[in-house]
Amino acid sequence: MSETKFPKKMILATDGSKHSLHAAKKAAEIAKNNKSEVVLVHVLHPFVHLATTPGPMDLGGQLEEDSEEEIKKNGEEVMEKTRKAFDEASVKVSTRFLKGNVAQAIIGEVVKEKADLVVVGATGRGGVSSWLLGSIAEKIARNAPCPVLIVR
Repeated sequence: MSETKFPKKMILATDGSKHSLHAAKKAAEIAKNNKSEVVLVHVLHPFVHLATTPGPMDLGGQLEEDSEEEIKKNGEEVMEKTRKAFDEASVKVSTRFLKGNVAQAIIGEVVKEKADLVVVGATGRGGVSSWLLGSIAEKIARNAPCPVLIVR
């Protein structure tokens, strides 16, 4: 009887947060032990922040979104930070940049890649908006067609 390896293909969703980097280390360990194929995914989306003009009459600011160039640069930095865990474990990965609703885009990639495990961090960079709308990890866990490992 042959030994079944699990997972054969895994998706790691990353946003560069502390929890997603912990998830990357766990995913790298699992991949190395099981000789799994790994796809790193990051959803490119604008980060909305409060912009102010410093000065004595500064009465507040307005909400601004990052430019497309800033979004791509941030995505590349996130992937570079995340790849380090896999490089240290000598695990090859492929990368995908996705667009759209974060949870839906990740689930769509899971289906497309026929992954049999999704690894995500417990808390991302979403802050209050994620708290109000429900966490990305929870949405993935509820809707993914395969097991989901949520790492703290």
